[in-house]
Amino acid sequence: MDREKEAFFDQLYQQWFFKLLRYAGVAVKNHHVAEEIVQDTFLVALQKVDYLFASEEPGRWLKQTVKYKILHYFREQKRDQILLLPLEDGKPGEPMGAGGIERIEEKEAISKLWETIHRELKPEERVLLQKISVEGKSYQEAAIELGCSVGACQKRMQRLRLKLREALRKDGTLEGKKNRGR
Repeated sequence: MDREKEAFFDQLYQQWFFKLLRYAGVAVKNHHVAEEIVQDTFLVALQKVDYLFASEEPGRWLKQTVKYKILHYFREQKRDQILLLPLEDGKPGEPMGAGGIERIEEKEAISKLWETIHRELKPEERVLLQKISVEGKSYQEAAIELGCSVGACQKRMQRLRLKLREALRKDGTLEGKKNRGR
């Protein structure tokens, strides 16, 4: 990267980092997650510095990218929480009522998921999955607790998700869904 683009990127970072951090922090209500989202945004921005340098509104691109990363974060959180919720039975004597069959099917799917998780993932992988997906901890918080770097924690989680996705696809739990580079 030439000096002009490097200076441009530095100025962009100085001008927008804290604004984007505030925006993401309000949305996700977790400073560490918000910081990761903004850092990821600037990592992508660094890769697209030529495009941003030529753009008339690079700030608009940054805001839109943070917005998409926040939405992606919430989608992943929701998906992970749904997939990893413990099985809950109704109260004793409670009639099934409307949707009872769907609840049984959902519990069976969750049970199958748990079997796959315990069969395919090592105990340390299950701990990481629990911290990130169920407890909602940031990569930084999980990395501190597990005694590794944030990057290592992110990479382990990425590998773990791919491993789990492939196992679920083999089991028939994820039918017809293709891995879209996530």
